[in-house]
Amino acid sequence: MPIRMGLYLAAGPERQAEEARFRAAARDLERSIAVALQKEDGGPDAGAVAQAQTLVSELKEVQAVGRITVEADPAVLAAQPEVDMLLEPGDRIYIPKRPMTVRVSGEVLSPASLQFRDGKKPRDYIDEAGGFTFNADKDRSFVLFPDGSAQPIAVNIWNHNPSFIPPGSTIVVPRDPEPFDFMQSAKDLSQILANLAITGVFIDDVRDDN
Repeated sequence: MPIRMGLYLAAGPERQAEEARFRAAARDLERSIAVALQKEDGGPDAGAVAQAQTLVSELKEVQAVGRITVEADPAVLAAQPEVDMLLEPGDRIYIPKRPMTVRVSGEVLSPASLQFRDGKKPRDYIDEAGGFTFNADKDRSFVLFPDGSAQPIAVNIWNHNPSFIPPGSTIVVPRDPEPFDFMQSAKDLSQILANLAITGVFIDDVRDDN
């Protein structure tokens, strides 16, 4: 599977929109917590509420990147000028490095950048990073490729059709939304948690390039 390196744009307007979505999700979760606590059956246990409140704090404080993949191939731009991005004030361009490693991030015991080896399966990298934490959402694990695209991956030990993980990729294991099931009126928490995990990866990339 050929993977082309991407050129990334940290776009001001997209960053603002992304942060606005996180703040809106925080408000939605706060309302859901309040409704759950008012139920006559006693509501959720204290541990679940504490986790939900921590998630709300994360959503309020996270700083988005507004990362957009930009086409930089001169041949492609000449043939398709409509894909040439127009920079605006506040935009920043990042050219990521191409390490010979694969990063494992999210709900693993020891997040790390691990040596790439052809033929290694996604589960091999996860095991080298200490394996899943108790809060891992194994079934929604995915890989961020070097060009900015993403793809779900199967990480069960019996999976016989593993994804090819090229160097420079990041395997992301998001948090399990099950502890927040008591918030029935909340929006799709799985997507929120995945977006938080992706934002964390992008922030690390930008920090490393500075």
